[in-house]
Amino acid sequence: MTTEVVIDKEYKEPEGKYVYFKLVINSECSIVSVVITGDFFAYPPENIDRLSLILKGGTLLDMRKLKEHVSNIVKETVMIGIDSNVFKELIFKLFEEGLKKCRSMKGK
Repeated sequence: MTTEVVIDKEYKEPEGKYVYFKLVINSECSIVSVVITGDFFAYPPENIDRLSLILKGGTLLDMRKLKEHVSNIVKETVMIGIDSNVFKELIFKLFEEGLKKCRSMKGK
């Protein structure tokens, strides 16, 4: 039986918008789901959903590939209300925290 863990992170840009990330991983370090919400704007808006779908099923053990997916989609997206580099770094920190929790579940 695999165990699932939820890691979430919220951020409010000074004088800007709010973003919330929720990452669900299992004990195999696979991403079960990614939720990205907030009152920021992204154009095209479907890129946020596309990012969640691309990350789902990925493994935190291949951090380079995950970061590449995030970077590519953020590069194609105009963010309003949150700095795109901050957005990207928040996701990367979420991945790193998830990997630590995954490793602790595995007893590494």
